[in-house]
Amino acid sequence: MRSRLLTGTAELGKVFQAWSRRAKDIRIVTAWATMDCAVCESLKESRRKISTMVVGLDFYSTAPSFLEDFWSTVRIGEAVNGGTFHPKLYLFRDGAESCCLMGSSNFTNGGFGDNDEINVWIEGKASDPFFKQASQYIDEQEKQSERISSAVFDEYKRRYAAFRSARQKLAKFTASKRAKARAKLRKSREAAGQEPPEQLNLMWPAFMDLILAGKRRSRVVKGNPDAPSYLQTAERCQELFARYKRLARMSFRDRQFVAGTIREAGWFGSMIGAGAFKKRLNGAPAGIDAALDRIPMKGSVAQRQFEAFAAQYGGKRAGVATASRLLAMKRPDLFICVDSKNRSGIAAAFGVPASSLLTFEGYWDLIQRIWSCPWWNTPPPKAALDRRIWSARVALLDSLYYIDAA
Repeated sequence: MRSRLLTGTAELGKVFQAWSRRAKDIRIVTAWATMDCAVCESLKESRRKISTMVVGLDFYSTAPSFLEDFWSTVRIGEAVNGGTFHPKLYLFRDGAESCCLMGSSNFTNGGFGDNDEINVWIEGKASDPFFKQASQYIDEQEKQSERISSAVFDEYKRRYAAFRSARQKLAKFTASKRAKARAKLRKSREAAGQEPPEQLNLMWPAFMDLILAGKRRSRVVKGNPDAPSYLQTAERCQELFARYKRLARMSFRDRQFVAGTIREAGWFGSMIGAGAFKKRLNGAPAGIDAALDRIPMKGSVAQRQFEAFAAQYGGKRAGVATASRLLAMKRPDLFICVDSKNRSGIAAAFGVPASSLLTFEGYWDLIQRIWSCPWWNTPPPKAALDRRIWSARVALLDSLYYIDAA
């Protein structure tokens, strides 16, 4: 048995015409059929050889003229489970040899002419199990089909004519001028590094490519002693939390680094200008620790745990920006710092109002959306750099949306 993939319709038509002339028996099951099909004349010349022809009427795509011309042969197919009748199978037999054409091509001008189609051409002994299976499938479709009555045909022909205009409008999707303009603007912004693609449906490899694209790779990975990278910042904070557990036990300088109140720890949201926060951090870190203790160092975080953190952390001028900075540094795999520099970009990408990210309730809703992303749900990768980024994957979103990071 020989097989070949047909990626164009020209060769498909040649094979169909050759076997139409050669075959002693022709069997066809197709969703749609029209008289303007490029190989229709070949089929008409071989109509006496057609033992089975099952055609569908769904979406009013089969031409009434085709039904009229092949009236004595054609039967109407119907999906058993109520879906769309959608097969495309052409089976030819010449004595001990058979040919099967199957794939995406309907018996239409598009299917054998203008469309981008893909099909498989299979030839071999008619006794091969494959051809027996193909013939059995056609037998089943023939049993489930029925002749079309004159009354049903008249009704179909009337509706076919009535829907002609609609079919022409719906035949090919064309984006509006406004949509095209928006797409062009977004593409230009992405090319300039001003706007990353939306994050919701990326798988892990694509997420990695995005995080490390262009200049971001240096900011995310490399860094230097005076200005550590995103990853170096997150990993140092992880080491500090693992060693000391609480801010109050850290040195003054380490505590400032975790909280982002010194310049060298500016990634993930600089809190240098948060005066009330710095005063609280320096003078009463135990109060902040009491809130952070609600968030475990490993494993998942439940809503009740987050709400307990928010209630404990809350107070006069205690906002989401400073709280999310601490959350992101304790659990960069789960949380992101949201502040004035990235709020609008994050909100747009994840489909939430920017104003909602000023509240703990809105921030929790954002986190739920992030945790539903395919890239977030990927298992721990094996590659070293992938594993490092995976361990800080939510916090690293800041590298995409921070407005000074372009």
